This record gives sequence, C-alpha cells and structure tokens, in this order.
Amino acid sequence: MRDIRLSITFTVVIVLLQCSVLLGQTIEGTIITGNRIAVPDCTITVATKSNPTIIIDYTISNSEGKFILPLKKYEDSIIVAFSKLSFKSKKVQLDNTSQQLTISLEKSTEQLEEVLIETAPVVQKNDTLSYNVGSFRNKADEAIRDVIARLPGIDVTASGQIRYQGELIENFYIEGLNLLDARYNIANNNLPATAISKVEILENHQSKRVLDSLQPSSRTSINLKLKNASIATTLVGTGAGLSPFMRDGKIVPLYLSKKNQFIGFYKTNSSGKDIKNEIEDATSAQGFVTSEQEAIYRPEQLTSIIPITTPSIATTNWFVNSTNTGALNYLKSLNKNLKVKTNLSYINETEQQQGTKKTTFFLPQNPVTLEENIDNDYHISSFTGDITVDKNTQAIFFKNKTSFNTQQKTGNGTVYNDSLVQQRARLARNTLVNKFELTRPIHKGVLSFTSNVLYNNDDERLTLQEPVLFALNDESLALSKQYIQQQNLQLNNKTTVTKRLKNLNLETTLGYNYLSSKLESLLPSEANTSFSNELHFTNAQQFAGLGIRYYRSNWIIHSTNKLSYNTIDIGRDLTRKFTFEPQLLITKTLNKNYKINATASITNSFSNARELYDLPILLNFRTLSRYNTPIIQTRNTLGTITLNHKKILSGVFNRFSIHYSKKALDRTLSSLTSDTGIITTQAIDRPNVAEAITLNTALHKEFYKYDTSLKITGSKNYATTTIILNNALSKMQNNNLSLALATTYSGIEKFVFNYDTRYTQQKTRIAQQALETFTSQNHHLDITYFPLEKTSIEASASYNTFKATQTRNNNLFVNLGASYTGTKNIKYSITFNNLFNEEAFVTATSSTFFVATNSYKLRPRNIFLSVSFRL
Repeated sequence: MRDIRLSITFTVVIVLLQCSVLLGQTIEGTIITGNRIAVPDCTITVATKSNPTIIIDYTISNSEGKFILPLKKYEDSIIVAFSKLSFKSKKVQLDNTSQQLTISLEKSTEQLEEVLIETAPVVQKNDTLSYNVGSFRNKADEAIRDVIARLPGIDVTASGQIRYQGELIENFYIEGLNLLDARYNIANNNLPATAISKVEILENHQSKRVLDSLQPSSRTSINLKLKNASIATTLVGTGAGLSPFMRDGKIVPLYLSKKNQFIGFYKTNSSGKDIKNEIEDATSAQGFVTSEQEAIYRPEQLTSIIPITTPSIATTNWFVNSTNTGALNYLKSLNKNLKVKTNLSYINETEQQQGTKKTTFFLPQNPVTLEENIDNDYHISSFTGDITVDKNTQAIFFKNKTSFNTQQKTGNGTVYNDSLVQQRARLARNTLVNKFELTRPIHKGVLSFTSNVLYNNDDERLTLQEPVLFALNDESLALSKQYIQQQNLQLNNKTTVTKRLKNLNLETTLGYNYLSSKLESLLPSEANTSFSNELHFTNAQQFAGLGIRYYRSNWIIHSTNKLSYNTIDIGRDLTRKFTFEPQLLITKTLNKNYKINATASITNSFSNARELYDLPILLNFRTLSRYNTPIIQTRNTLGTITLNHKKILSGVFNRFSIHYSKKALDRTLSSLTSDTGIITTQAIDRPNVAEAITLNTALHKEFYKYDTSLKITGSKNYATTTIILNNALSKMQNNNLSLALATTYSGIEKFVFNYDTRYTQQKTRIAQQALETFTSQNHHLDITYFPLEKTSIEASASYNTFKATQTRNNNLFVNLGASYTGTKNIKYSITFNNLFNEEAFVTATSSTFFVATNSYKLRPRNIFLSVSFRL
C-alpha cells in the first residue's frame, strides 16, 4: 500500500509541476451582441502588429460566447480579430498581457457576394477535430485507410488498429452509426477515399447520450462523414499470376446513409494478401480483456506445433496461403431511435510455413544449440455472428448484443534435426456471449446496469508420430499424445448509481463476478503410465466500489476504490481473500495546445485453470509443463504520465509518455532443459517480481505548403524478472529500442513519394551475462508516377538488414507495377514482385532463457495481372 501512495503522490506532483510550467498568461473574454446575447462559434485569430496578415494563433468561442487565448511573447502588441458569418468583423489592438474582454459584434445586413472558400486542412470545434480528406488525399490513395494512416496525430498499425495520440479509438462511426464495432477494418480497407469528405476525431467522446452532460469521457472515437447523403457502390475485382499459380477475387457491395448501412464482401486469394484481419476484432487479445463492462475471459490454446517466426515485411513476400472469407454487416435505424444490427463473417484459410531455426538455450553450465528445418501447414475454419439491438437517447441507453463463434484450427508440422519429428495439433472451439447494458436517469443522477454471460468449450489434441523422451522426477517418459478439454462459464453483473453534486459525481457500485472452469487432460505414455488432470475451478467475487469524478474548467479527476471478496476453489486448495484496488486518473487541459494525463492503479488477479494443473501436460514436442503450486495471487501496479501537444494550424501533433509496471506474484517459473533441448516447466512456490519501464514519443508534422507529412516515433523499454533455470536462480533483463520515421511527399506534379524506415535493437542478459544483441533496419520506398490522367507506374523497394553476433543478413525487395483505367472506369493492373528473387528473411526472437534465429522461406519472383471496377 505504501508503494501505491508514493506512486500517486509522485504522479500528482508531476502533474502540478507541469501545470505551473506550461500554464501561462491568457486573454479571456465573452462575445455578445448589442442585446447582450452570447455569440457562439465565433472565430478569434491573433496576428502581430508588424505582420497583421499572418495568423499565428486562433480559438473559437463556446456555446456561452466565452473564449480563452493563451499568450506567447510575440511582440508587445497584438492584433486580435473576431469574425462570424452574418456579423460584422472586428479587429482590436491589445497589449500582449493577461486581460479580461467583452466584445460586442454587430449584425451584418450586407448581401454576401459569391466567394471562393478554401477549406482548412484541419479544423477544431470544441472536442471535435475535423480533417478535410481532400487536403490529405493523393492520387495513389484508394481506400480511406490510405488517407487515415497519414493524418497527423493518427497511427494505423499493420493489423489495422487505429490510435489517436497513442490511444486506441473506442468507436468507429460512419455518419454517427457504429456498424462494425471493433471490426472496422472492413470499412477502412474497402470504403473508397473519394466517398469521404471529412474524418472527425471525437475527443472526450461519451458514447452514451444519457451520460453526456453528467459523465464526460476521456476516450476518443472516429467518425467518417460522407460527401453525399448516401453512397451505393459495388467493387468487383479479379486477378491471376505466376509462379506458382496465384488467384485473387473480390466482390464488395456497400450502401451507406444516415439511417441504414450495409457492407458485405466475398474475397478469395492465394497471392499472399492477409485478408482475414478485416473480420478480426482490431482490439482483441488473448487472456483477460478489461473493459468498462468488466473483464471477459478468452481462453488460450494450450497445445501447439513448434512455430517459426514470421517476417515483419509485406505479407505478399512471404505469406503462402489459400484464403476464402466473407462478411455481411447490416444496420437498420427504426422508429424512436431504436437500431438493429447484424454482423456475420466466415473464413477458411490454409497457410504454409517453411524455414530454418537455430535455437540457443543459455544454461548455467554450457549453452545448448539446436539447428532445425521446419515445415508447417495450418488450416483455420471459423464462423462468427452477432445481433445487436440498442437505443441511445438522452432519456435511456439500452443495448443487448448476442454473439457466437465456432472454429476449427489444425496445425501439421515436421521438424528435421538429428531425427524427424512429425506433429499435429487440433483445436475445436465453440463460444457464446451475451452482453446487456441499461442506463437511465433517476432523481438527480443515473442508474446503470450491465450483465455479461460467456460460455466456451474447447477440445484440443496433440499427436506426435514417434514418442519423445522426457525426464520427470528422475524418470524417463516416452510421450506422443495429449488430450485436453476445457469448459468455461463466466457471469459478470454490476449496478452503478451516479449522483451529481455540483462539480462532483459520486458513483456507488455493487457487483458479482463468477468464473467456472473445467479442465480435463489425458497424457498416456509408452510405459502404460498415464497422467490425467480433472480440475474443477471456480472464482466467485463480490465487490463494492466508490468512485468520485471531479470536473471543473479544464480538470478531470476520477478516483475509484474497489473492495472485493474473492473465493477461489480448485478442490485441493481453497482461497478466500479481500482485495482493495484503487485507481486514479487525472486529466488537465493546460490550454488548447497542451494536455496532460496521469494514471495510477493497483489491480489483483488469481491463477486460472490453465495455471493450476498438478500433473504434466504436453504443450508441444519439446515442452512438458505442470504447476504444482497453490492458488497464486498477482498484484499489478501501473503508472503512466502522458503529455500531448498539438498546434492545429501548424499541423503539429506530438506525444510523450512514460509507463511503469510492477507485477508481484507468489511463484517463479522453473525450467529444466536437457542436452537435446527438451524443456520441462513447473511453477515453484517462491515470490517473484517483474518490473518494466517504457518511454514512448511521437512527433507528427504536416508541411501543408510543401505537400509533405512527417512522422517520427520512438520507444525504449527496460524490463527485469527472475527465473529458475536448471535449478539455478537467475535475474533476467531485457533492453529494447525502436525508432521509426515515415514521410509522404506529393509536391512534384504527377509524382507521389512514400518512405519509411525502422530501427530496432534487442538486448537480453541473464545473471549479468549478455546473451545476445539483435539489431535490424528496414527501409521502404514507394514511388508512383502518373504520366497520364488515368495511368500510373509504381516502383517500390525494401532494404532490410539483420545483425547478430554470428549472423548477418541483407535483403533487397524490388516490385514494379503499372495500371490503366479505361472506359467505364475499369482498372487494369500488372505487377512484378520480388524481382531479385530473394529466398529467405532472417529474424530473431528471445524468451526467458533462449534466443532463436529464424530464416523464413519467401515467395519466389512472380507476375500478377488484375482487373477491377465499381458498379
């Protein structure tokens, strides 16, 4: 408890110091009419006396006609101008010092002449930041994702996640409607950029209208504004290539309006495009996923075949696949603000992976090195669907979402070393989830109720063609098969009453969480000995919480305190514990350019079923695992400070953050590695602490005058923990660095240039012994030339380097392409990929006690022809 008090104190002190440094003098005022009526949305601009035509700062009056202008030391005098349509403009000369103003504007009776208005690239009105798509789109952009990825302040990851100022967006709207939830890649990758007029960032967006005036949010959402009232189009495309034979086909019908929306598609390809991420949850992860509606448990697959790390380059260079996928998404707005939404998706995919892997196990005595050839085939078949009914008004918020998923995953692998190992892992999974939310006003407050129900059933099988010998308790076991069944039932129920007292919100919460898991496993051995687990696990939690939200001017302070009583039962062990979980969030808007966030929290978690089995389970042909420990409590301490800076007119978006995490748990993993690389893992009842510090920075600058954008990002991470390796206690340290730069230039007529580069470094130490240092550099250049209006020529080059102590590798990928749009807007394209026929790509990974260098077999040189058009 002392640690968190120190952490919170430190956070508050830092916030106050930042405030005192960055918060300067201001001009505050109110704009009124002659009848003393407030004038909202009035534009206030600042210029210097020596150069009155150049705007150096601006703001907009709020709904009460009030405004605040931060002062900087430009000159002793400044020119402040006030303008709004239907009012006479006014300019005043002021001393460059703090002062209070009341500005009176006169109504204009003059008839407006026809004028040409040039739209600003970015405009901010209150908490809405509006990007004009036409100011950022170039000729090479097709889907709206191409534009969003370059917008200042916004990042789009390789998997399609959208982040604004480093934080994941909460909702993705199209004309205010949330058609796709977290599967927004469907719209992002298929919606034509020419159909969108604006991309809006909704800062501090409260998605529940009933809470809009009572409980402001610190989350951000994105909204796409259509150029027209609606859009109806169908994208059709087909293509084929050699060698080997490749195919590509798609049909994407869509209709979007402010009332009804539909996006569907069917896509098929074997050309290396990873299209399955379009129907995946862009915010999903394994394990517990925490949200405002409580944690949802997503169980991990226990068994697997030995993988090979995939390259961090374009999938068209290495992804050997055959994929078929489709989706139907429909939203209908009914009467009285009621909406019904249906989302269905299907995927059937096979993937082939080939390469070599060199793994070095750093043991206390002598290292063990294995060199292997790996040949893996994967197949996945998955069908997902959900139906949502919701109503979102100022009088009530109601939402019920029912989801299901059924999937089959199979992996077949062959490992060649001194011997031949053939392996097969299979997973059959069925999941059903229902989420219900209700929020409505009560006397001077709001009542909220949420209820989640999840049922999951997993069936896993791992088969080795030939038995593998493992050492367990000085006994040699020949193992070849593993059977596992898991069943999970989760219930989350929570009721919250929020009362408003002037600038304070008081939140009282009562809730009940329940998780029941059943894990059964069977591991037969050649010596007629079998190991079977029959684990029945329950975790029941009753909790009460008290929260305080304070709002005043530009301050938001949110403190929550959760007291829980936890009962965890696994038959052989019963744990009853009280846990206290405080959380503090402070947000201070220093001025229109600077905002600082600080968070500190303590959370608790307990072992789940997959961490409590007594008898061994064969995870893969190299790893035998068991946990012979009691129920373990893990205490997580987190702290983050983030400073955001933006200057809209200058196109500047900067971010700096420092993140600290500490995980204290009552167990330490112990690994026993044999001379052949066979690993036996178990958990020892010994306390362990893992700590990490991460520094992140991002600098975004848009040079509007030169049609150039620049993004620079950096990350530095340092982490420590303790491991037990072959009965020797060791401290492990990881030190990672990542730097990246991306720029786009379209200032030369008929040309578009895109360049990005990334440098990464990984260092690992165990017991003060340096294991290995990996460095990699990636450079990528795209040049698009438009010799004619409907003709383009594309050239791209990627140069990649990898360096380790005993390994160095360089790759140069060059692709060429051309396209022509003929009559009826039919686009014909040809591409030549991997012209230099690069054969392998080298990467490295590190774990608690080993490092692995992977050489991945790439797709050969090929040519591809395609045709696409819109109906």
